[in-house]
Amino acid sequence: MGARYSKIFDPHQCRAIVIFVANDIAGTKEDKTPDEVARLCRKVIEIIRVKHPDTPVFWIATTPTPSRWEVWPEISKANEMIKAVCEGQKNTYFITTAFAFINDKGQPARELFRDDSLHLNDKGYVVWTKIIRQELDSVLVN
Repeated sequence: MGARYSKIFDPHQCRAIVIFVANDIAGTKEDKTPDEVARLCRKVIEIIRVKHPDTPVFWIATTPTPSRWEVWPEISKANEMIKAVCEGQKNTYFITTAFAFINDKGQPARELFRDDSLHLNDKGYVVWTKIIRQELDSVLVN
């Protein structure tokens, strides 16, 4: 696993590394557990830190989606575990997004997703990008 990922991160000089991995919790029998997802997160950060020990790393939370709403409790748990991993690492940040994608009825805001109910549409990406940019600016702009 390490060599494959190091090819992605090692050759670059980075001001920051931003990661979004749609996790392996989709409501199928092949799903990873939240523990497995957090373990993979920890491993990716470990690999990054070999060549980029001081580079800020931002991990973007998995967003609640209409198509995976039935497994949101598991995805949410994985997000919380990843957040804990990030909080336990130097110069590593977790970007929370769920608050912007849940409507006033406590459901995913369908108007922010494509017809597949999984991927963000243009309006959803505007919301997502704003959240990410604010988090990056809070750390990188001094």
